[in-house]
Amino acid sequence: MRARPPTALACFQAWGTLCYAITPRGAARLLEACFPISAEREVIMFGQNRTVAPYGIDGMINAALQRAPIAAFCAMPALVVSLNDQADSDVAGPML
Repeated sequence: MRARPPTALACFQAWGTLCYAITPRGAARLLEACFPISAEREVIMFGQNRTVAPYGIDGMINAALQRAPIAAFCAMPALVVSLNDQADSDVAGPML
């Protein structure tokens, strides 16, 4: 069976910065929208009926995706996949 080519889908929320491509104009918009990092903006957690405060770059990117004039897309199936192994994470604590 032949794999399907990736489809570009509008992206309004994305956690993690594993792989991306960005235009110079998009980079300028993200810099303006994301800095300084501030927990004052809320990120809507779609489908969860709640919001979270952005305390890092992932949160600020999500706030920008939801509020700034940024055209963002994700590819499905994914072009890059992480092992997502918490054992070598510098953020997550050890699994109990």
